[in-house]
Amino acid sequence: MRTPLKRIAITLAVLGLSCATHAQPSSLDTQGLQQVARDQLPRFATYWVMRPDGRAAPIPCPPGDMPDAPIYALPNGQFLVDATQVTRSQASAASIPLPGGGGNGGGNPPPPPPDIANYGKFMHQIFSIVDTNHAAANDTNIYNACLSFPDDTNTAPALQIERYGTNAVLIKASHFDYSAETDRDFALLICDKVETPTWKSIDLFGHSSDTQDGWLIQGLVSNWKVTDPMFLMVSNLNPSYSGFFRTIPYGGPQLALTGPAQYDTVSNTIAIQATVSDLSGTTNQQLATTVYGAPARYTVTSNNVINIDTRYAPSGIQQIEVLVANQTALVYDPQNPPSDIKTAYATTQTLPLDFENGTYVLFASDMCSPSVGTNYVIFVIDQGQNVTATIKDPSTGRTVKTLAGYVPYPVQLLIPWDFKETNGTPYTNDTYTVTFTAFAAGTTLTVTNQIQRSGVRPAAGNIVTYEDEDPSDPTGRYLDTEAGKYIVSLEIALYEALYYWDFASGTQYSPSDIGTYRDNPPWTGFPYVLTHGNEQSWASETCYALTNLAFSDFGFYMGHGNGTGIGGGPAGTSWVGPYMPSSTIASFVRGCGSQNWRMRKVVLWACYTDSPAATTAQGTLISWANAFGITATSLQRSSMMAKDVGLFFGGELPQGGYSGTLGGTAPEVATIFDDLWVTGGNPTPGGGDPTYAFGWAVDTIRSICPEINRGFPTWIGFGYLPYTANFDAEIVTNNISGIHW
Repeated sequence: MRTPLKRIAITLAVLGLSCATHAQPSSLDTQGLQQVARDQLPRFATYWVMRPDGRAAPIPCPPGDMPDAPIYALPNGQFLVDATQVTRSQASAASIPLPGGGGNGGGNPPPPPPDIANYGKFMHQIFSIVDTNHAAANDTNIYNACLSFPDDTNTAPALQIERYGTNAVLIKASHFDYSAETDRDFALLICDKVETPTWKSIDLFGHSSDTQDGWLIQGLVSNWKVTDPMFLMVSNLNPSYSGFFRTIPYGGPQLALTGPAQYDTVSNTIAIQATVSDLSGTTNQQLATTVYGAPARYTVTSNNVINIDTRYAPSGIQQIEVLVANQTALVYDPQNPPSDIKTAYATTQTLPLDFENGTYVLFASDMCSPSVGTNYVIFVIDQGQNVTATIKDPSTGRTVKTLAGYVPYPVQLLIPWDFKETNGTPYTNDTYTVTFTAFAAGTTLTVTNQIQRSGVRPAAGNIVTYEDEDPSDPTGRYLDTEAGKYIVSLEIALYEALYYWDFASGTQYSPSDIGTYRDNPPWTGFPYVLTHGNEQSWASETCYALTNLAFSDFGFYMGHGNGTGIGGGPAGTSWVGPYMPSSTIASFVRGCGSQNWRMRKVVLWACYTDSPAATTAQGTLISWANAFGITATSLQRSSMMAKDVGLFFGGELPQGGYSGTLGGTAPEVATIFDDLWVTGGNPTPGGGDPTYAFGWAVDTIRSICPEINRGFPTWIGFGYLPYTANFDAEIVTNNISGIHW
């Protein structure tokens, strides 16, 4: 259960107006109030305009269109404008137009703007956090604008807003406390109608909720970066549409499961209802359900009822996971994606249940490679009976192999297949079906598997690359120095000096320890550094290395990420150019020669590299794990195939402030992580042990530097993968006996 915030409020501000935090005056009573001369009034404050109809409205500055209206000081630091003697037409003009909005000139009124969804209305607007220290040294205009906000003497969360330039606004957020939040961030929302509900119920079956429109995220501040106060900027405003801002904690769709209670005993098909709420402007939510970490057999019907066939998972306590994801909560231009801000959001709920099936699939052995020789799909029966198993080509319905007979007792039945036709020729299709029938139970189960004809690259060198930060930013200069010190050292001292014959080798490995060709050749020029002006050459060099079979590992040891790409530039700057999208990486990894390769090991030390894959109105987002060819964890652990693994981050990755080191930075932590995986649990000179699992290295670095957990690190793939190549043959058949965890 989430711990509530010490102070949480849904705070609202009109675009161009300040947010009022006190109750509005209900009647005009100036007795005891002191009238203030116009030249003594503060430039920005809350001015309550009392109109002739008895209603009051707040504005952020003295009304310029009512120069004779008396203004009185209120006890709470706000002001009362007596507009009761002003005509209705004058009083109605007291609102502030949007930046760039039209006036009241003569002639025909301008045509109304097109009636489009909010995503299209606000997609070109840009959100950024104002670093006041950086602004003080580099942009005095922004710095002075931040200083011009009046002090907020209240204690409740509040927003104040001010125009900046011709097409931007500054927002001061005060008294927001997110110290108790772990999985929700500070979200600045935007909508064209203030009365629109913040949340809506999501229809995962008919998608009727996709036609509704409402609030979207303009920008996010990670929970651990929320301060008091914060200054936010929204620029490139669209003057054709009204806009309202409000803030909420947001961590993705709200998801609740009802149906069987935890640890209930279930069998056959069960029904679980998913109640999903999300921001009222989101569309195209994606649903994924797994059992035992493997894709489940299920259908979704009306009212978000998920019908799961339990016979395709082993009996016993199984964890059902239901994931709902979206890629439309954040409003942004897909041609200009934001920097280091999550663009896809996902929420997962789990439900442990006790599966009790007499006949079920124990081991589907999906994604098996023909290199193992014979593949085994395993079914379980709980009584003696006649059984049949048929393997077919699903594209033609042609039978490839049939097994039948009587089994006199409960048993695990192994259905063997050597990837050949009945005449002994190799089977050439990439998928096959196995249909199993247990006659006494009256159960027929069908499994469709894919053949993994291309595998992980043979263990070889490690691609080493990182990104420079803007050197005009003092923090950037420091990070660049740290990256140059640690990542260059990683390349030279580790990946170019692994074997005992290498100069100054620390590990003293021999080919019998880790296999051949693990050294990085010095002619590659690693590490590749992405910096301003070499964006194209960096992308070309990186992609070329992905097609070169001398490398099986990929490391991006410091840089920006936004869920769809890596590289790019820091928020609010043009220091580096466009992001390299995951689809580009995928094309080079998969298109290498005639092989559909997968990388053996990947680490992406950048924000939001664990975004889920999704197909939305904005196109297809390839997850980073999928881009490098890494198969889901569940398939890795339950199939006989070559193994691969990667470390990714689902949140904003801190770049500094790690414990255990003096001023530790992400490049230093990334270097320590690689050293752990390569040298294992005995990293003494000449005594490295490369048989420790990748998952062990992840757990170890998280314990050494717990701040890394702010970035929600996760490994995807085969967590038992060791650095050594000598266990690869055993790993293909799920033999991990020689690996340390």
